[in-house]
Amino acid sequence: MFLHHFILFATIIITKSQGYGIFSNILDSANTPIKIIEADISLIEEKVFGSSSNLAQFSVQASKPTLHLYYETLCSGCIILDSTQFKKVVSLLHQYVDIHTFPYGGARTRKHSDGTVEVTCQHGPKECYGNKLHACALDIIANATEALLFNACMMPLKSNDESADKCGQEMNIEVDSIKKCANSKKGLDLLVHYGEESKKIVFHYVPYVLLNGKEWRGQDLFSDTCGAFQNPPKPCHS
Repeated sequence: MFLHHFILFATIIITKSQGYGIFSNILDSANTPIKIIEADISLIEEKVFGSSSNLAQFSVQASKPTLHLYYETLCSGCIILDSTQFKKVVSLLHQYVDIHTFPYGGARTRKHSDGTVEVTCQHGPKECYGNKLHACALDIIANATEALLFNACMMPLKSNDESADKCGQEMNIEVDSIKKCANSKKGLDLLVHYGEESKKIVFHYVPYVLLNGKEWRGQDLFSDTCGAFQNPPKPCHS
């Protein structure tokens, strides 16, 4: 209803400035109170948005829920969540939810006096490398949804070069540049960046999920994400 009123208000201003145009039949030229019926609102919606489906898409884009996942690649709980529940949300709701991931977890970044930077991860160097692979995938793969699904694919496979090759083959993604990135200074820089972003949020365990800015401690991430919508999209009803 709020959106209807907003559309009506904006349209009245526009059409009055243009001499009413096609909406003159519902505007009172004497500036007296105007009675609007649903048919008039539907007409406005159609003229402004083209169709009701475009209006629905506009509503979704204007109020997207946010989903942030903080994780590390060799954490068992992260592997389970990322490759199952989180993957389902990405697969079915990527058009409707603003999703961001932060592959760093409980790692620590140390900047030495000589300018060098060192990152240590909870599960050792292999996890740091896995985190770099994920960070590089997010940076290199142009399609953000594809990057998230590629990382979800690697999670149960140890997030190493072999898993990158396997998931790349399955998803038709060129992985040489991703592996090269993970072995370079760029990979370290990206990992440090995700560390800085992670430190902006205070958390003491991973996986750590923020749904609309609030800590998620539920059992079903897909259902709870659907519950974050005022009007859940079609995938939530299937």
